[in-house]
Amino acid sequence: MHFLKSSLGQILRSLFGGSRKGGADHDLHRFVQQLLGCPTQNLDLYRRAFTHRSYPGASRRMNNERLEFLGDSVISCVVGHLLYDMYENDDEGALTTLRAQIVSRSNLNTIATKLHLDTMLRASGSLNLKHSDTLGNTLEALVGAIFLDKGFDFAQMFVRSHIIVSKKNMERVSAKEEDYKTEFIILMQQQKIDFEFNYIDAVNDPSFGLVHRSEILIGSDRRAIAMGAGTTKKISHQNAAKDALRLLKKHPEILKKYAKVKSRGN
Repeated sequence: MHFLKSSLGQILRSLFGGSRKGGADHDLHRFVQQLLGCPTQNLDLYRRAFTHRSYPGASRRMNNERLEFLGDSVISCVVGHLLYDMYENDDEGALTTLRAQIVSRSNLNTIATKLHLDTMLRASGSLNLKHSDTLGNTLEALVGAIFLDKGFDFAQMFVRSHIIVSKKNMERVSAKEEDYKTEFIILMQQQKIDFEFNYIDAVNDPSFGLVHRSEILIGSDRRAIAMGAGTTKKISHQNAAKDALRLLKKHPEILKKYAKVKSRGN
């Protein structure tokens, strides 16, 4: 009788438990192949990348945290290299800020959602994906798995295709994360300084296509204090405002010259 029960248990596990695992592996393999555009011979890496530590049965090593650490480094390296090449006139501080905005959890969460990584994620049913950075962390783990499976060049191509996409996308992320134009307008209103965002023109750049240029004029003499360029008129305004704020911080005497607000001592 014990033998029959044992045999029956093995049969049931092979029919049901095994088929579920096989089906899950098939779905994961198909998902990864569609995402990468090529098959993988190391499905275990991707299974681990999609395993959150809250998943029942996940061990200390069999979860995606180590891959997340690795993927974070790969993404930062790729983004940093690209920013260095694309923004030749920006200093270290500006490049660091832009990289931080691109690799921010809010941006990675958005990208992970668009890639439907939640459909493959193995996690506790009580985990609230909408109020956590789990998907962004999973994206980093996925990049780590791609790096180990396919090498740096392939991982770099994936990051460029899905996280960076284009200079236009990077500028949109930057504008979304930090609204320099609003900050500049508030400053001008506080100091009662007349100002204008003046659209100059659009030029065709061989690398980035149509590039719009704008400048900021202040005071009754319409002094130009900054110019910005971008792939849209809105982004050119943002970049002009960013440069204007940087200039006024470095040279506060310009602000004092045009300010109409009297000090309390007068």
